[in-house]
Parts: sequence; structure tokens; C-alpha cells
Amino acid sequence: SGSLPLMLDKIDRVAIKLRANPIEQDVPLRPYLEMQRIISEFLGTLGTVFGFVKSDIDSKVEIVETHLSRNDKAPDGLLALIQLEIKNNVTISKTKLQSAARTILRLQRALEFISLFLKRLIDETDSRASSALAAEAYDESLSKYHPWLVRKTVSVALLTLPARADLLRRIYGGLPENPAALGRALDTIASVHSQIDRFYQSNQLQDLP
Repeated sequence: SGSLPLMLDKIDRVAIKLRANPIEQDVPLRPYLEMQRIISEFLGTLGTVFGFVKSDIDSKVEIVETHLSRNDKAPDGLLALIQLEIKNNVTISKTKLQSAARTILRLQRALEFISLFLKRLIDETDSRASSALAAEAYDESLSKYHPWLVRKTVSVALLTLPARADLLRRIYGGLPENPAALGRALDTIASVHSQIDRFYQSNQLQDLP
């Protein structure tokens, strides 16, 4: 089986956990981190080009998990955890371990990039090369937060992406293409991303350094 069917199955399981979450108006933290790990695994199957996003996701998930392991009383909800940091002024203080609010914000940015790219890739009305689609998605998301040298390095790396047909074969693992199924997974990801993004906006946290 290919990488996509495995990711779709795992995302479906996470979506059930997210919907079954008893925390009103919040995102359950552990399923969210699980979703990020699934996306990281998926990126790993697409080759080294997306290594810069995969390594960022992995390191940030590890930071949030460290927060949870150090605090037995940490809230189960992602937004509740950030609210606790706001209350304790953790988001504006410089600590050795990066705050959960800052870390999750960076996970959000990586999520936006991957979602934008995959949506364009499965759009049959857009015939551009995969490298052009990835570059556009990067420009609209992660590039805003990267210094010039990183932007240049990523731009060059994205030019080495396989041809669109080859990349789709790799994604679907030789199975029939199923853009509707991938679209459903992307809808789940987008829904979670939007809920967290609204929270950051309403608390003026979207520009945390």
C-alpha cells in the first residue's frame, strides 16, 4: 500500500477523536499532535525535498510533548494550554524551552503550507508543474516567516520536486488516484487549522516571534 491510504486511515481515526472531544470550543491536544506526526510520516515518504518541513514538525511536536510530560496538570485542550500560558505571561517571556503557544503557531504554519500544496496538486484544473505549485504554496505561507537565506535554499530545493505525475504516483502508492479521499483529509486538517488560527487572532498571538 502507498503512503496516502495509510495517512487517510490515520487522519480518519484522528478526526473521530477530534469530533468526540468533550472539551467545548477547544482542540484536544494529543490528537492534534498525533495528526501532526501522521503528516510528518507522510512527508517522509515523498522524499528529502520536504525534509525542512518534516524536521520542523518533528522538533515542534517534541517540544509540546515535553511541556506535557513536565506538567501532570497540563490541560487536555490545546487552546486551554495556551490560555494558561497567557495567564502566566509565558508567551512573552524568554525561557529555555520554547512556549507551547509559540511552538503550536509554528506547527500551524507548516500545516498551512502542506495543505495549500496538496490542494493545488490534486486540482485537476491546474496543470502547472509540482515545483510551481509548491513554490506558490510556500510563498503564501512559510516564506513570510523565513529569513532570506532560508527562502532561497527552499526555493532551490522545491525546483527538484519530481514531475507532477511521478509525485502523484508516489503519493497514491500505485493505487488509483483518489483526490476526493485526500480532499476529505485536507478538509479535516483545514477545519482544525482554522479553529486554532481564529483563537490566535482573537488573542493577538499570530505574530509571536
